[in-house]
Amino acid sequence: MKKTVAFLMILLSVAGTLIASGINDDGPYHGVTDNAFRPTTVNRTDALEYGLFVNAASFAKGGFGIELPYLESSSYNVASAVKDKAVAQALSNITRFQTSRNDWITYILGLVMASGAGYSNIISADIGTGAIIGNWGFALDAKAGIQAMPTIVDGLPAQSASPIGNGYVPMADVALSVGYGRRILESDKVNIDIGGALHFERKVYLHQITLSVLSGFLDNPGAIDSVQARGGFAVPLDLGITMGLFGGKVELSAMADNINGIYYMWDYANYKDALLMRGGSDSYTMKTPFELSFAAGFNPGLSYVNPSVYVEFTGFNRYVEKCNEKGISLRELFRHIDAGLSLEILDAFELRANYRYGYPELGAAVDVFGNLVELSYGFQEAGAEYGLKPVDHLTVRVRLGYSR
Repeated sequence: MKKTVAFLMILLSVAGTLIASGINDDGPYHGVTDNAFRPTTVNRTDALEYGLFVNAASFAKGGFGIELPYLESSSYNVASAVKDKAVAQALSNITRFQTSRNDWITYILGLVMASGAGYSNIISADIGTGAIIGNWGFALDAKAGIQAMPTIVDGLPAQSASPIGNGYVPMADVALSVGYGRRILESDKVNIDIGGALHFERKVYLHQITLSVLSGFLDNPGAIDSVQARGGFAVPLDLGITMGLFGGKVELSAMADNINGIYYMWDYANYKDALLMRGGSDSYTMKTPFELSFAAGFNPGLSYVNPSVYVEFTGFNRYVEKCNEKGISLRELFRHIDAGLSLEILDAFELRANYRYGYPELGAAVDVFGNLVELSYGFQEAGAEYGLKPVDHLTVRVRLGYSR
């Protein structure tokens, strides 16, 4: 128990130091979806991602699993985009694997035009591989996507009434991760696990480009070589602790994620130089947000139809900061709460409904011996304040692997 108290004191003292440091909102590497990131329902298909990117204490359970190259893809503003018949047809062709490059161009440009003015994700894709060996987890993940944001004029975001006035930023991230978990207390009434995960993260993104330039890239990918880029690296650390009660049916967790999340960045002539970190100039640092989060979940562990419920307060420290600046706000609280209900049937099917950061999300999955296909649809906030710009997203996950 003394080890547990000491770990909690270290975790909370680190959190307090970072809360006082004034961290901005530039995000660290993360998978394109958070579908797997929920306590009590960590199963064969998502145990690796949960351990490495949320709470490494889950590795204390041990086991073996290998994740073959997986793919996740999310599209944003889909409902508005498919109102255009050409975009809808392009999406239909893509889903039926009868696609051409023109279908992808039509689909992506449709998402762009539906994104509206200001900040919004357009499309993103995640690919990776990894393994769990005993109490260790290892993974190599990569992500690419396009983000819309106001064009910067004289260092300030310029106001625009349409997507044509936006700037567009193609970006890519790579993360090499290792995690470890250990059980430090085990009894009939309570189990306590601790863990940590260390990441070497690379981030590369182009300078903002206009809609016409983006359209040209889609038609002629080679033209992207002439655009200046920025790139760099960070080595953040995540810590986690989990308390299991009633034979593990109830889990209480605390996570301190993205400790030391400072990117060391440079300017480059193009994205190839940025990826290779070759010939960089004008170095600078970019801080990414530390998050202290708490979660609770319940899973009865039934054999045939197994329900789970959970609730997570993500970024508790950031919510406290905002309350100190602007006063307590229930609307802002919505942006930090992730809660939901999932139903596993015969260990092969899963249905879930989530309330994620103020908006609903629905998902359905087929899971056969660690191989998973999942489709989910929901909303997220792209505006500076809750309710300002809700954006819908459609996500497809395909994972192949083996575990025991």
